[in-house]
Amino acid sequence: MKNRSFLIRSIISLIFIGVIVAAVRQQDLLGRLKQVELFWLGVSLALSAVMVSGSTLKWQILLRQQGFKVGFGYLLRTYLVGYYFSNLLPSNFGGDVVRSWYAGKKTGSQGRAAVSVFMERFTGLILLLIMVICMPLLTPGLIKSPYFFIPAAVAAVFLVGALMVWGMDSPSKLPRSVMAGLLKVLGPLGKLEPIAKLFGLVEKFSESIFAKMDSFHLKLTDAGADIRKEPKWFVPVGGLTVFFYALTLVNVYVAFRAFGVEPDFIHMASVVPTVMLVGMFPVGILGNAGWLELSFMGYFSLIGFSADEALAMSLLLRFKMLLLGVLGLPFYLTDKTEVDQLKEEIKSHD
Repeated sequence: MKNRSFLIRSIISLIFIGVIVAAVRQQDLLGRLKQVELFWLGVSLALSAVMVSGSTLKWQILLRQQGFKVGFGYLLRTYLVGYYFSNLLPSNFGGDVVRSWYAGKKTGSQGRAAVSVFMERFTGLILLLIMVICMPLLTPGLIKSPYFFIPAAVAAVFLVGALMVWGMDSPSKLPRSVMAGLLKVLGPLGKLEPIAKLFGLVEKFSESIFAKMDSFHLKLTDAGADIRKEPKWFVPVGGLTVFFYALTLVNVYVAFRAFGVEPDFIHMASVVPTVMLVGMFPVGILGNAGWLELSFMGYFSLIGFSADEALAMSLLLRFKMLLLGVLGLPFYLTDKTEVDQLKEEIKSHD
């Protein structure tokens, strides 16, 4: 099943890349890339270093909140290894799983390490969702477009759903009962072989969703207990989350400047959170290759950017993600023992 999913996502990525090639005039893109300004390129690369360092520091604080003192250098190397897995390896194994595994080996608790990685990501996602709802309001009329209104509505539903899952003792109990009752009512139809197979698929799919709900609830509960136990850590974690997303907006602005484009910052900032949320939808491989770039092109075209301007900017962002992965490769290869252990862990998940 995972191999089939990977094959489908690979095909989707190739399709999106094909659409991009067809939509952009190569001469315009090459001309834009040749105009790269080295000063802004250097600033862009430096921003990536600061952003990764900030995320690493946030992760370190979350581990300390749980009583684990792990060196910043080790966590930074692990973060880079995560970029290697997410952006350079064609596999189903994500960078967050790798980071959790490495941190668990260091702390001796895979469960607590998983919670720290979850909270590092989840706090960022919560702020991103809030920005998706609020930032389009900076440009009059933008939120009325379905391209912005629908993601904002989805973000609002997710925020409310997350609060509900967090507050319930057993969030999957009611939907499990509803599903069981529905299948019982439709039971007579299950005697037909095609319908029985469909019921089996629906039951299997719904069970996987319910299991994810319970897992999500457990991680939120553990994280909430940690925050209540040591509330002082919430301030630096929140501050670093805001800092990261502020730099994310600057990162896109600087990437445009690297190719001679000077966007209105407020106008640009009103679009970035939405395109980030849409672009992270897991439909492709190698860090959503093709889909992320197409999302940038589509959304920025709505506010007047040309295809070559948006694509050049997104290609620079892609290059920086790949560069971070390349920097992580030597650290991944340094310790042969951990490499062998990690490979066995990967096989057990695939």
